[in-house]
Amino acid sequence: MTESEVFESILGINEIQVDRVEWQDQSLHIYCSSIFSEALCPNCLNKRQVINQIYERKFRDLPITGKEVYLHLQRFIAGCCGICPVKPVLPHQEG
Repeated sequence: MTESEVFESILGINEIQVDRVEWQDQSLHIYCSSIFSEALCPNCLNKRQVINQIYERKFRDLPITGKEVYLHLQRFIAGCCGICPVKPVLPHQEG
């Protein structure tokens, strides 16, 4: 089992994959991204595959082995039907 797979198991979030892990003196940074390549528009619910911009959100999680833990999650802003305002969304799996 790789280090990324260990942290994916610890996090227990099926919709993300761990891209890399950085151990620092006082902290641990876990960089994650979605396993999905598209998202649903929050207004019209159309699938959105065109990515206009990717940005990162950083969340602090509970400590592991005395180190502060930070999750870095990529979110994207995608174009839609042209009618809806463009909003940041998390990639989505079709249910």
